[in-house]
Amino acid sequence: MDVEAFENFVNEQIPEVLFDSKDAPQMENITVLAKKWGKIRVRAKDNAYFYLVPVQIHVEKNVAVTNVKADCIIILGMKTQFLIGENWELKTKTEIEKYEWKEKPVAKVGIIPLPVESIILDNLMGNKDLITGSIDRQIQEKINFSRIINENINRIPNPVLPPFGGKIWWRLSPGQTYMDPLRMDQGRIKFNLGLKTDAELFIAENFDKQPLQINPPEVIAELDKLSQLHVKSEISLADLNSMVNAQVLNKEFAAAGQKLMVKELKVSSENGALVVQGETKGGFSGDAYLKAIPAFDNTTKELFVKDVKLKLNGSDFLSKGIAMVLQNKAGDMIEKGLRYSLKEVVGKLNEEMNSIEIHPGIFLRTHVTDYTLTNFEIGTDKVLFSVLIEGVLALQIKQLNLPEGIIT
Repeated sequence: MDVEAFENFVNEQIPEVLFDSKDAPQMENITVLAKKWGKIRVRAKDNAYFYLVPVQIHVEKNVAVTNVKADCIIILGMKTQFLIGENWELKTKTEIEKYEWKEKPVAKVGIIPLPVESIILDNLMGNKDLITGSIDRQIQEKINFSRIINENINRIPNPVLPPFGGKIWWRLSPGQTYMDPLRMDQGRIKFNLGLKTDAELFIAENFDKQPLQINPPEVIAELDKLSQLHVKSEISLADLNSMVNAQVLNKEFAAAGQKLMVKELKVSSENGALVVQGETKGGFSGDAYLKAIPAFDNTTKELFVKDVKLKLNGSDFLSKGIAMVLQNKAGDMIEKGLRYSLKEVVGKLNEEMNSIEIHPGIFLRTHVTDYTLTNFEIGTDKVLFSVLIEGVLALQIKQLNLPEGIIT
């Protein structure tokens, strides 16, 4: 969070009148009015905000037959601790930790100086709960964290559109969130927020998307800066069939020195393996039956197939000859040649998620640094697999501009 953005927000929320003796019935013989004066400066440490609040104070006191007046400016060093309770309820505790005179009060009755400084301090510190209480009420009444978090988390793109076509949808359960203490770093207030949850990816054309709710965080000493996401994923064979056909149907390919075109293609499953049946024309005309198991090369970041079994049935003399030649070699050729790199997909994802404004002045930045696919399982109507993602997720607040409805 940019410090300047938070300073502007704090300056807007802290009331102009910090203390008025009219609200303190015990102060019968003195009038004290304390107002915010100038801009508040903010720092952060250990889940608390520290700020210097310049306060202009006007004092009037009847002394004998004279009404004595004095004005001064004092800098109050204040600390507000932030705690987030159930349902993202914001709880704050503000304290006055120190003070420093910028302009000391001076008052005299004739030539006799009055101890106005001690009178002001005694009354100000004796009623400091009125000042800190008004700040706590103002902040707690203004901010609805539940709506800020849960409404904006659902503005993250869903689905993501990969370059190979189709749509990748995601779903998270509420899980448990964690955060570490606030800290200052190069003009920004920073903290790490962690999420432990069940995540799922669905590669499908249509998907019943449900709103995501994030549970309030538990504060812990330190979180890893690198995020890990273990995702259960699935793609239906019907959607996989559509995606594969969109990539290869009626397109010309080179294979074993021959040019061929796929006329028809069908993806199905058989005994825990993927089956692709197709009809081709061109250099090889006939039917092809391919049975294989999907796998992932973690070094090259490529999807490929292994344990390949291929049957070719040529429809003319030349194609039958090609089928005989390729029958025993095609498996190795396919395992080496039929590979699909995910680098472009992840690169596009990083571009799309580099800076997303999920709320005016609030930006989500995501960068995937590593990924792997494991545990492929071929069912009767879908392919199941796991995705392990490592990366960095950051939320940058450049401006706290909370709309009506989020400010209650």
